[in-house]
Amino acid sequence: MATKTKLVANRSSKYLEEALYKRLFKGGSSPTSVRNELTDFLKSRKLVYKWEVGVTLRKLRSRKRFSPALKLSETMAKRGMNLTVSDHAIRLDLVAKARGISSAEEYFINLPEPPRITSPMVLSSTVIARN
Repeated sequence: MATKTKLVANRSSKYLEEALYKRLFKGGSSPTSVRNELTDFLKSRKLVYKWEVGVTLRKLRSRKRFSPALKLSETMAKRGMNLTVSDHAIRLDLVAKARGISSAEEYFINLPEPPRITSPMVLSSTVIARN
């Protein structure tokens, strides 16, 4: 684990300046600008680290850009990024906010057993979304 942290810390400033979240917000944080940058990134099929996706999702959620965040999360899962239990909880929250409660319930029902049953975060997200 210390090796991964060390590798991220040793990244060049150019690499960090071109991180995914920086690219998405380089034209400002307007919905159109973020959507266009995200579409360009997804079409490019460039490799991205999981930490970049996590930071980008946090920033998109903090700016209430739920649809682009959900699109990024879904695309990265399709590309083979392993989802943790917390990733499922975040996606459930995004589905509820971007597509509504019924879609969130459908997503929750279709979750594999371990995240659905063992995760208090996923259950908490479902309860919060229902209220």
